[in-house]
Amino acid sequence: LNVKKSHSTNMARASAVAERLWSAKNVRDINSAARRLQEHECRMLGRGYPVGSANGAGFCPGVTEE
Repeated sequence: LNVKKSHSTNMARASAVAERLWSAKNVRDINSAARRLQEHECRMLGRGYPVGSANGAGFCPGVTEE
C-alpha cells in the first residue's frame, strides 16, 4: 500500500465531498465547482500537502512538484 498515494487520493475525494455538502441543495453548476476544487487543490499543494486532483489533471501556477 502506497500511503502517500492513498493520502493524496483521500484528500481529493474529501474536498469533493466537502464541496457538495457545503453548497446549497440547489447548486448544481459542475463547472463552478470544478474551478473551486482546482483553486483549493492549488492552495493545498502550495502549502505542501500531498493532494491529488479531484477533477482530472490541472495546473497550479507557482507550484512545483518534487
